[in-house]
Amino acid sequence: AGEAFIAYVSVANGEPDGGTDLKDVLVSAKLQAPSAKRAIDLPDTTSEKQTTAAAAGLDFDGWRTAEVPLRTPRLPNPAAELAPGGAVDMIVEKRLEECGTHTLRVSVAYGAAAGGEPKSLRKFYRFNVLAPLHVAATAWLLPRVPPGCVAEDASDETDDAPRDEPPLGVVEVAVKNTMLEACTLAATQLRPPPGFASREPPPLSPEACADFPPTAPARSDGVVALEPGAVCRRLFTVHRAARPANLLTGGRDAADGIDPPTYPPNAGWVRCAWLAAEGEGASTASPAVEWADRPAAYADEGPRPADARDTDAFEVCVELHGLPRRPVDVGERFDCVCVVINRGAKPRELQLQWRLDDMPDGVGIDGKTYTNLDKVEARSRTSAPAHALILEPGVHQMTGCAVEDLDSGEVWVMPNLFDVIVNDDDYEDADDAFAWEHVIDEDALKDPEEDELSSDGENAPPPDSFDIVPDEGAEARPTLEAVLAEMREQEAKEREAEAKEFNPYHQEVFEAQRTEAPPSGPLFGEREKSSEDLIAVAAAAAEPPS
Repeated sequence: AGEAFIAYVSVANGEPDGGTDLKDVLVSAKLQAPSAKRAIDLPDTTSEKQTTAAAAGLDFDGWRTAEVPLRTPRLPNPAAELAPGGAVDMIVEKRLEECGTHTLRVSVAYGAAAGGEPKSLRKFYRFNVLAPLHVAATAWLLPRVPPGCVAEDASDETDDAPRDEPPLGVVEVAVKNTMLEACTLAATQLRPPPGFASREPPPLSPEACADFPPTAPARSDGVVALEPGAVCRRLFTVHRAARPANLLTGGRDAADGIDPPTYPPNAGWVRCAWLAAEGEGASTASPAVEWADRPAAYADEGPRPADARDTDAFEVCVELHGLPRRPVDVGERFDCVCVVINRGAKPRELQLQWRLDDMPDGVGIDGKTYTNLDKVEARSRTSAPAHALILEPGVHQMTGCAVEDLDSGEVWVMPNLFDVIVNDDDYEDADDAFAWEHVIDEDALKDPEEDELSSDGENAPPPDSFDIVPDEGAEARPTLEAVLAEMREQEAKEREAEAKEFNPYHQEVFEAQRTEAPPSGPLFGEREKSSEDLIAVAAAAAEPPS
C-alpha cells in the first residue's frame, strides 16, 4: 500500500497469418479495491509515458525481452481497425491506498470487419496488496496545566501553534519495515484535525531512549534507514492551532477563559513517506488515531496530578493564577490569585471558601479563609487574593477550595487545583526561621535582676530552663515561651478580623468557637508542634557537656 500500481495492457489480434481484421476496438480497465463498492475507471496514460521517456532520453520499449516482443503495428486505443498480428496497448496507473485483494478488470469491445455483431471480452486479474510499513500509534490526552502555571517547555514557537499554548496530548508512533528490502524513511507527519497543530520534539539516540521507563512515551530516535523488520519511533505533541487574528495582534477572544476549551475528537492520522532501494518513492497513511481511555480519578497508584479538565463540567469553577513554577521551601509563603468564573446564564452571590479540614497537612492558608465575592454576573469572572503557607516538605495537592452560592445554597467543591513540591533541605532551619519571625523587643524581655548575677554562675538559671542564652557576641533572642504567647495572640487577632468578614450564616458558628480552647486545626496544630520541637532542641542545647 502507498505505492503506485502500474499495469501494461496489450490486446493482440491473433497471429499474423490466418487471422481476420477487427474494427472499432476499444480497451478499458477498472480497479476494484477491497473496501470500495464499485470499481473505478483507470485512464490510459500511454501518451504521457511516451512523452516523459522521450524528454528523459529513454527508450520507451527498452524493457522488452524475447518473452515479451513488440507487436507491430501498434495502434492507439481505441483503434478503428486492427489487422491480424497487430495490438492495441494501454498503460494504467493508480496509487494504492489500502491493503488486501484488488481486482483489475480489463474489457475489450470489438466488431468483425465483415459486418458482424459487436462482441466483447472481459478478463479479471487479482493481486494482493501488502503493507510495506506497519504504523502503530498510541495517543494520550495530557492533564491540562492549571492556567496560572504554564509549563516551561511550552516556550517553543511555530507557525502553527502559539508560544504559550501547552500540549493537549502526545502521540507515540512506531514504524516497522515489513518489506523484503531495505527502505529509507523520508518523512513522518502527524496531521491532526482542523484547528489543531502538531510538533515533533528533537530526536534522541536509541541508547538514550532505552533509559526511559517502559510506561513512558518513547522520544523520536531519528532513525531513517530501515532494514527488513527494523523499527523506528517518532513522538508528536498536539496543540491548538494559532488563530491568524491573534498572531497579528497578540490579543485573545473575549470569551477565552469562560467556557472550557475544546479537544480534538481524535489525534489525527499519521502519514509516512519512504524511498525504496531503487529510489522509487511511496507513502502510506494510518487510520485515525483514537485517544486512549482516561485513567480513573484515584487509581491504585495514588491520586493523579492536577488536571484543569476536572472542572470543565462545573458551572462555577476556580483557577489559581500566579503559582510558583519551582519547588518551594518549608516556611515559605507564596501569594496567588483565585479567579472565580461564573459560566452560568444568571448572576450569583458567591463566597470563596478554603476549608482547612479538607486541605493537606503540609499546606495552609495564611489569612482569610472565607471571602464574600458579592454578585458575580453571568458569564463573567472575579478574583480574590490567597496566601498559601508551606508547613511540611513533600508533594502536596491544593485541595479544600469550594465556592458556595449564598442565595441557593449550591456548593461547588473544587478538585486538586495545583501540585505543590516542597523541598526538604534545611527543614529545621526553615522551621526555626518561621518561629522567630515574630521578634519581640529584647529590652522588654530582659530581667532587671539579671545584672546582679555573679560571674561565677552561682545565681545562673538551672540547665533545664527553657530560656535560650545566646553565645557571646551573638544576637540575643527572646524566650520561646514568649514567642508562642505572641503567636497565639496574633492568631486570635486574625480570627477576630475574619469574623467581621463572615456572612450571617457563619456568625453563629464563629461565636461558638470563640469560647472553646485555643485553636488546634491543621494550620495552628503544625505551628504549635513545630515550636514545641524547638523548645526540646533548645533545652537539650542548654545542658552542660558531660
